[in-house]
Amino acid sequence: MKLPVELIIRILTELDFEPLKACMKVSKSLRNVVKGSSVLQYHIQLFSRGFIDGASGYPHLRTSTAKQRALSNLQDSWSELLPRWKSWLSPTKTLSGRKLTGGIWTTYEDQGSEGPFISLTTLPSISRNIEIQERKIEERKIKLTRKLIDFAIDPSQDLLFLVEKSTASEAGYQLHFRTMSQNTPHPQARKETIEYLPPDHAEEELIIQISENLIIILVILYNHEWDLEFTSLVIWDWHKGKHLVSYDGGLRVVSSFAHVTPSRFMLAEYFLFPRHLRKHDPHIRLALFDLRAKRDGTHQFVYVESLLFPPMGHLPDWGDRKVTEFEIRSDPGPVITHDSPDHPSPFHLDPTSRLFLVTLRLTDVSAVNVTSSWHFKFCIPFDTVIKAAPLARPTSYLFEVPITKYLTAGNDCDAYDTLPPNISKKHIMPESASRILSTEPIGRDWAAWAQGGVSVLPLIERSYFVFGMRCAGLEAIHGDDTHVELVILDFSPFAVSDHVEDRRDPGFSRALCYAGRLTDSREIFDIDIGEEEGLSFVETRRIIPRTAGVLMDIENILFLRYNAEHEGVGLDVGAWNL
Repeated sequence: MKLPVELIIRILTELDFEPLKACMKVSKSLRNVVKGSSVLQYHIQLFSRGFIDGASGYPHLRTSTAKQRALSNLQDSWSELLPRWKSWLSPTKTLSGRKLTGGIWTTYEDQGSEGPFISLTTLPSISRNIEIQERKIEERKIKLTRKLIDFAIDPSQDLLFLVEKSTASEAGYQLHFRTMSQNTPHPQARKETIEYLPPDHAEEELIIQISENLIIILVILYNHEWDLEFTSLVIWDWHKGKHLVSYDGGLRVVSSFAHVTPSRFMLAEYFLFPRHLRKHDPHIRLALFDLRAKRDGTHQFVYVESLLFPPMGHLPDWGDRKVTEFEIRSDPGPVITHDSPDHPSPFHLDPTSRLFLVTLRLTDVSAVNVTSSWHFKFCIPFDTVIKAAPLARPTSYLFEVPITKYLTAGNDCDAYDTLPPNISKKHIMPESASRILSTEPIGRDWAAWAQGGVSVLPLIERSYFVFGMRCAGLEAIHGDDTHVELVILDFSPFAVSDHVEDRRDPGFSRALCYAGRLTDSREIFDIDIGEEEGLSFVETRRIIPRTAGVLMDIENILFLRYNAEHEGVGLDVGAWNL
């Protein structure tokens, strides 16, 4: 039976990249259909670059050919680090918070005469046909009645998420769900406000991520020595106004997390020893958990796997060795699995084409006025994580959380985390750590999961930011106090395979690079095995005026520059649209 070409094309567009390539190899007629179809050519380009097709209602992108050209132009701009638009955002004297999500630059100020407010700036976008109107970028302010602890936005759901101090408890938080467009209660939220009560400590840090119906917050509380005193990952279904699960790490510190898939979470964990025992190995690991619903409608965190790092050896010349940073950096935006009518885009990143940058810093703070530190940066692609612990594994170890208790107190409070008085600190003894390790699943050691799938990066001095498969940073230029190098590392397979060496411009370079090996740091890590070559990546550099920080998303790079006129307080923000 001979099928119409239009139907064959429709069927082929439902295939993933690998099956589509297989069809082209086994059938000459199918290969001709693919090569002659602009729809399938665009489909292939999306897959090869790690994108998913999005909205189709843009007047300037009505056809697949136009979309393919727009995607190619965007990729070319990234490859050359040449913006198609440059602009400056409104300067500010003080900033208490800032985020870049989905093409919207959001800032929070609470020190001005106007009182606290949030500013939402929609950045220009060639792909989404958002132009600068009369040379002015669209900016909108939302006045607040109270100061915030933190905030987050999700343009794909028109969600403005605000965290305030509770009026009912000095230590508690109020979580508010508002609309970005109107600053009104969000219609999808069953509860306008949720209360959360952690233990009472002075210094706090919140790490927030929104992913569709989930609000995920890592609550970190510090003691007076800036040791992590309490950590808890708390997850709510904000549509239902329901607390789903909390996990405090047991006797481990949870210092960071990443939302890998809608159900999979990756947590950075380690043991914290008292000061005089910090020469012992903190047993750093990336712990993988699945969020699963039970038959009774409640949820549980199910332990899946641990991705272990090599053990740390004893350093005789180190005194108080301290893990001062163990952080997972990835896309700050939601794990998008479909296009949204609230914030449409012609194409967006495939959530499986992502990079996790794990930063580790060890510091010796024992000497007075002198500190020694070691910095490590591990680039881990999504595929490496999933290969080490495939989704929907048939057997998983149910992790019972022994310390955190979950109580419900009426309709106004959804989660209380309490610690018994005799376990009020995260400090444990080395023998306790050994006992815990002996009762847990062993996990996958470094050689088993990282060989050939993890890159140990050279030092990028400042401002690490990750989006998709790219990592951005800044490096100083020796002898030049007025410029820095913008460095973009692209780990996507397309960038590596399509790479062309380019050093035609004194202020620009592009080269194929290979990361270092952990065996180069044997003085820190107890590792003797021969390592495979790390992942290759394309390193692009361009000299720019001196900049303090950099952020990026799918088509924007923001540069943060402190204004000397305001004695280091003022912040100028430059925007590149690529």
